Amino acid sequence: LDIADPKNPKILGNLILPKSDPENPKVGVPFQQIMDPAIPQGDPVSSIVVGDGVLYMSGNYTGIYLAEFPGKAKLEPHDRGPAPKLPANAFSGIEDGFISSGPALSNPVRAVAVHGDIAYTANVWDGVKVHRLSDNGITEIGRIDIPYAADVKRSGDRLYVAEGQNGIGVYQIKSPMEVAEIGRLDVLEKGLNFAQFLWAFEGTDIIAATCAGTRVNFIDFSHPEEPKILLSQSGTQLLYGSYGGQSLVKQRYFAITRHVGGIMVFDLADRAAKMIWYDDFPLCSQTGSIAAMDDAFLTMRGGGYAYFNPEKPVATKDLQRLQFPGQNELPQDVADNSPISRAMFPKTEWEGLPNYDPGSGRIAVLNRTHKNVRIYDFTDKANPKLLKHFKLHSNPYAPAFWKDRVLLPGGYSGLLLEK
Repeated sequence: LDIADPKNPKILGNLILPKSDPENPKVGVPFQQIMDPAIPQGDPVSSIVVGDGVLYMSGNYTGIYLAEFPGKAKLEPHDRGPAPKLPANAFSGIEDGFISSGPALSNPVRAVAVHGDIAYTANVWDGVKVHRLSDNGITEIGRIDIPYAADVKRSGDRLYVAEGQNGIGVYQIKSPMEVAEIGRLDVLEKGLNFAQFLWAFEGTDIIAATCAGTRVNFIDFSHPEEPKILLSQSGTQLLYGSYGGQSLVKQRYFAITRHVGGIMVFDLADRAAKMIWYDDFPLCSQTGSIAAMDDAFLTMRGGGYAYFNPEKPVATKDLQRLQFPGQNELPQDVADNSPISRAMFPKTEWEGLPNYDPGSGRIAVLNRTHKNVRIYDFTDKANPKLLKHFKLHSNPYAPAFWKDRVLLPGGYSGLLLEK
């Protein structure tokens, strides 16, 4: 790109990596669409480094490449001093303000589902772990033998597990340690079948799920032995985080945010799934999301937050941005809808993945990038209060609640329960 004029970048050329390793054709991109010779697409570029007249690139599947760009690529050395010393024990499981189940150094805790005093956690290659929660702490009491668990959610007496290449498994909870598989969706998306995130809700057998691509899918599990995909909706920006609301507004409205790609709202009433609103104007960065809060959604909006009524939707540009308690000022809003404005969207430590506990009126906002969590009292929406703020060592995922206390799937720090 020629970015002499940042508002009008010009494409000078396009370098596409091979579809297969030139030295070993058996090593290649494992997707039929990309391997099609008629499609001008190769191995996805995962990283680049500028050298002196060259560009180093890594392909996801085929290796590392060096491309010559004489006169264009120029090395700009930055003396940042010696590399920082890594702590001897980076993830001890000790987090200020939280009780930990213990560090999860190889298979981080990615999600948590609560059933009474039992917490089920998605622990990647360790499957689903079972914990008993008490006022004094967390006790791991067992493990459900699932080969891979990227996400877990509960609805009624069912657990829904995103199992990567094995699709979505549905399990009936018979006792804390006994579950029985009652259904499975083997293929969530053809050609990109790796279930990573899902959302399940009380009062309905319809769940939402994504392979962390551009699509959000809605599956009806009312007959778990014969699941039915009701809707597969694409949009801009990848869904590589838990960007959906953890519960529904009015038992029917589900919303999902696409970082720098707007908001989508769906109506799940009458055993159907229908998109009722899509505004692709930038809403929040990749650190932010949305939460159901009584009759509306509370959404991150340009470094602050805003309320969104799904029955009276308002364009993102017209949503009133509000400051969080303790936030001195809001960052400058997006100037327009141009690609450069989207790319320069404000990112702050205040926004994050929110969840609301209707019983206590508390909201937890978890920022994965800045590794912090803030807990607010929103019982008086006109006068919310900041209750707690903690810096974290790991990058937790979407928060949950147990008996009014925040419960975090704390990544490498384990399952975290607010003290």
